[in-house]
Amino acid sequence: MNQQHTGGLNCASSATTPSYTAIVTTDGGHVQRGGERIQQQSRPALHVFGHRRSAEKQPSFKTVHFGPDLEHVRYFSSADKPLTIDTSSSFVSKDPLLDERITNQQVASSPQWEIFTPNFPDEDSTRKSMDVRVQRLYFSSRRMALYVLIVVANLAFEKSIICRFTRDYWKTVSEAPAQYYRAPISRNGQNYYKFVVGIRLFDADELDSSPLFFCVRYIVNGQEYWDDNSGVNFEVDFRRKLH
Repeated sequence: MNQQHTGGLNCASSATTPSYTAIVTTDGGHVQRGGERIQQQSRPALHVFGHRRSAEKQPSFKTVHFGPDLEHVRYFSSADKPLTIDTSSSFVSKDPLLDERITNQQVASSPQWEIFTPNFPDEDSTRKSMDVRVQRLYFSSRRMALYVLIVVANLAFEKSIICRFTRDYWKTVSEAPAQYYRAPISRNGQNYYKFVVGIRLFDADELDSSPLFFCVRYIVNGQEYWDDNSGVNFEVDFRRKLH
């Protein structure tokens, strides 16, 4: 294949040495595929911290105020009922677009980037009928993160969605698990769920040195479904904004 358009390999079958730049969290585990062992990031379990209140001591109350620059909004499902909230930097907002609008006034003075997707397919009826498809991309210049919005057919309750990507033409590969994003929608009697994957980009000064290629895998009912852009993978180019 032409390396310019596919990244050199079909990402669904590339044999690589894994690297880890995903910024989302998932339950602990490993993915075993074709002799390739890729370790997924694990989310620390929620712990209960507390103590019995002494009958002799009266409770005391304190008021603490934090400056606006120290505030960080986190979202969590009410079903989780966490007593402590994970403070790792691997959190992905359930609404990255809203999160970006809220904090866009805090953009750092580092180089500003924009993305181009030279081979992103049209959202035609064929793609809309796929069991898994990449719907859109969003790049946060402030967070230096690429968000991939994915739509999957609700074929079973248990499902696994990952984004496989590379910055060096599949010499190394990273996998980022998807998180539930939006309520289901129905089309032709089939429900579809939306998921999001966040990819942290660390080489802020060299983003334009090479494109990012990726594809998406959906595992459900023991079957694998891929959106690899008809075998050529999705290409994302980074360019500095002109001021």
